[in-house]
Amino acid sequence: MEEASHHELDCALLDINLRGEMVSPLAAHLRERGVPFVLTSAYSEHELPAGLIGEPQIRKPFTDKEVFESLASVLAPR
Repeated sequence: MEEASHHELDCALLDINLRGEMVSPLAAHLRERGVPFVLTSAYSEHELPAGLIGEPQIRKPFTDKEVFESLASVLAPR
C-alpha cells in the first residue's frame, strides 16, 4: 500500500490473497487513483470478496502470455 501511495504506477498485477492478507484495500486504493489492475487467483468468481467481483482476473496457474494479454487489455483504454 505504501509503494502504491508514493509512486506513479501504470498498472498492477495483484494476487487476491497473499499470505493470508486480502488485496481488497489495495485494489480500492488503486481504483481511486485510476490505476488499472488485474487480479490473479485460484478463487472462482463467486468466491471473490464483494469489492473485487467484476474486476479483470486471470486464474492460477497462468502463463506469461495470459499476464501480458490481461495487462495489455487494461492498459489499452489509456
